[in-house]
Amino acid sequence: MNKQAQGAHETIEQAKIAIEDIDKLPEGIEKIEVSILDNDQIQIAFIAKKGYLTPENLVVKFEKQKELIDLNTITLKNFTATNNTVKEDVLRALHEVEGLSDVTLEDFDIKVTKATLQSKGNIIISASEQSKIINGTKEIEIPELQEVEITQKQLDDEIKKITDQVYDDVPNAIGDINENWSLEGTEVEANVPENEASDSFASQKAKISITVTLKPKYVFANDVTVENKKFKKQIEIDVINVPDAN
Repeated sequence: MNKQAQGAHETIEQAKIAIEDIDKLPEGIEKIEVSILDNDQIQIAFIAKKGYLTPENLVVKFEKQKELIDLNTITLKNFTATNNTVKEDVLRALHEVEGLSDVTLEDFDIKVTKATLQSKGNIIISASEQSKIINGTKEIEIPELQEVEITQKQLDDEIKKITDQVYDDVPNAIGDINENWSLEGTEVEANVPENEASDSFASQKAKISITVTLKPKYVFANDVTVENKKFKKQIEIDVINVPDAN
């Protein structure tokens, strides 16, 4: 009842009606009678059920609902939108805006459309319907990416796709790797290492050398060991058909 009287409505009459419409009353209460007093006060009189004591009247001070702040009118200082922005980042920025220090994660949602090397992205901040502080939406642009990092984990994940397979033979494996390598921004060249050629064709395991190069605007992350701007690695694959080494 206090919640309906304080900060939930624009007029005291609206608050009175909302209190009268409350379905779930305290245990032992048959009904309530609501009246408006002087000095913006609301009185709630309780009518108890038979066998229950009648509580004292409750008098609460009416507080007008605060005017909601339109998100589209605010400026988020010291905030840069990125593909990796999350709600907590936005919340910290909102707290720096005058009048929004009480905003919580429940007051808004965000939708991130990621930027690419070819196009800009954006973040749309939308106030939730139940927010008592903010309303509307705000769109913040994410600039086109200047460079995209290729991390060791991305390389490892792509290599795992190769090593998880079983190939008919080594030439088939090399062709499949070169054709189906799918890590965006990279190109691969697979070969049998010269010093491993005989061994590679003599068992059910084959060693393959892969060399990964980058397309324009892509860079290797700091956790990747490179040689002459290329990532090189020997991997071991499973093959079914192996020619006689002799």
